[in-house]
Amino acid sequence: MKVAFVTMRYGTGVIGGAEAFCEIIAEHMSGFWDVDVLTTTATDHFTWEKKFEAGKSRNNSVNVIRFDIDELKNLAHLGQLGHKLMAGKFAKEDELDWINTQGPLSKSMFDYIKKNINKYDAFFFWGYLFAHTYYGLQLAKGKSVLIPFIHDEPFFYFDVYNKIFSQADAIVFETPEEKKLLQKHRPYITKNSAIIGTKVDVPDDFADVEVPKKYRVKSPYLIYVGRIEPAKGVIDLINMFLEFKKDDKSDLKLVLVGNRNNELPESDDIIQLGPVFGSLKFKLISDAKILINPSPFESFSLVICEAWLTGVPVLVNGGCLVLQGQVNRSNSGLWYQSFHEFKVMINFLMKNSTLRHKMAENGKNYVKKNYSWPIIEKKYLSIVNVIAKQSRTLSV
Repeated sequence: MKVAFVTMRYGTGVIGGAEAFCEIIAEHMSGFWDVDVLTTTATDHFTWEKKFEAGKSRNNSVNVIRFDIDELKNLAHLGQLGHKLMAGKFAKEDELDWINTQGPLSKSMFDYIKKNINKYDAFFFWGYLFAHTYYGLQLAKGKSVLIPFIHDEPFFYFDVYNKIFSQADAIVFETPEEKKLLQKHRPYITKNSAIIGTKVDVPDDFADVEVPKKYRVKSPYLIYVGRIEPAKGVIDLINMFLEFKKDDKSDLKLVLVGNRNNELPESDDIIQLGPVFGSLKFKLISDAKILINPSPFESFSLVICEAWLTGVPVLVNGGCLVLQGQVNRSNSGLWYQSFHEFKVMINFLMKNSTLRHKMAENGKNYVKKNYSWPIIEKKYLSIVNVIAKQSRTLSV
C-alpha cells in the first residue's frame, strides 16, 4: 500500500511533538507501506520562513516531498485576532481568517493532493489546528486519517473545525483524554478510530556521553525540554521556580533545553541551553533530578516518556488532563495546580531519592508495556486496511 503523511514541518532542525511523532511513525511504518511525507519548506512555525528547497528528497527510509508556502505568517494580524479572541469579540467569520493567517497555506501542496488522490491508499493529516490539514483533508475524501493532537484550548471550540472532524474517514488519538474531549464536545462524531500513541526509544549510548563544560550544567537540577514559549507554560515555570528559589538555599538549578522566541528573565539559577539533539539531550535528561512539563495544552507528552526511559521522574501541570492522566496511569510522577503545590512537590521529590527512582521505574515499565511496536503496528495497519476497503467499495 502507498500512504501519504501530510505535516507542516519535517526533518532535521524541527522541534515539535506532532512532528516528532510523524517522523517516528513514518520511518517505522515504511517497513509495511510505501510512505511519502508531504510537507513544507519551513522549519519554523512562527514565521514559515523557507529553510529547505521544494521538491523530492530521501530522509532515511522515507520519501519527502516539500512544497513552498504561499506567504509568511502575518504575525501582526494574528496578534489582532488573538486579542479579539481573548476579549470575547471573536466572531464566527473570524475563525476561517484565523486558520488562513495561522497557515501554512501551500497551493502547490493542495494541488498535488488533488491530482494524486488515486495514487495513495490513505492520507494521514498531522495536527487539526493548521491550514495544511484544514484544506488538505477536504481534498482527500474517502482516504483521510486525522491525527488531531487535540488540546483543551479556545481554538478547539471553533465551529469551523466541525468540517474536518466530521469529514475525516478515521481519527487516531494519542491518549484516552484526547478522545474523551472530542466525544464530549462533538458527540455526533462516531467513526473508525483508535488510541495508539507512539513508540518511544532512547539511544543506547546516552549514558556514556559527556556534557560539554560550556553548558555550565552541574547537579542538582530540574530540566524542561521543548519549545520555550508562553503557550507551553514555560514563562509560568520560570516565574514559579524563581519564586521557589527565594526560600530555597540549595544549589538547585532549572535547565531549559529548546528553541526560544521570547526574552526570558536572567538569573544564575536558570541555565538556557538552546536546542540540543540526540544522545546529548538524553544525557542531560538522565542527569536531572526531575523533568518538568508545565504545558497547559498537551495531547500526549513524548518527553515525559523519554524521561522515564532514562530513569527520571516527572512533575507536570495538573491543569492539563492529558498530562495528569499519563502520570496517574503510570504512577511515575506528580502534578501541581498552584505555586504552593509546585513548591511542595519539588521539596517532597528532592528529599525522597528512593521514591524518585521507583517512580521512574514505574514509568519505564509503563512505556514498554503500552507503546511497543507490535501493538502500534497492528492498530495503524488496521486503520489503513479499513480505509482502503471502504475506498474500494465506494469506487465500485
